[in-house]
Amino acid sequence: TVLGLKILTTLLSPDAYSELALLLGLAELCLGFFCGPLLQSLLRFYPQAAKESEIPALRRLASRYLTRSVAAAAVFVLLVGSIWVARSNSLTTYATFVLVTAYFAVDVVRVFETNMLNASRRQVECSVRSRADAWARPAAAVLVIVLLGPSPASVLAGYAVGSVLVTV
Repeated sequence: TVLGLKILTTLLSPDAYSELALLLGLAELCLGFFCGPLLQSLLRFYPQAAKESEIPALRRLASRYLTRSVAAAAVFVLLVGSIWVARSNSLTTYATFVLVTAYFAVDVVRVFETNMLNASRRQVECSVRSRADAWARPAAAVLVIVLLGPSPASVLAGYAVGSVLVTV
């Protein structure tokens, strides 16, 4: 993670990195506010669902509620993006906020799967997934920066691609 941060701070200008930090903070705010409690509740309800052989039902129920939460968060992010683009001097485009939304949605799936592994006490798989994600996100971000140029949008796209690869 530290190596990835070093590479990104080298490739991005200070203004672009600052903007990226704000955009990632927005995604984390949404994760914590809109989906965090539901994701944490998996840890609480998993043992009972496992005891009753209802893991698929728990997964479906959580997925349904997470889909609603992600949709609500997407509306929030796009509203914030509309205001930001209309009232700001930055070069951030509305498309960047679409990428924030995509990154957030992918991150919710990643955290959901990690929590399911953690709840099922599959610590080795959970650890491997976490390590892979720590490498895949910055590596994909650097690849997208090389292909599309240094910008917060490139990093967000790379982070989303890295998370998708690890989650799949």
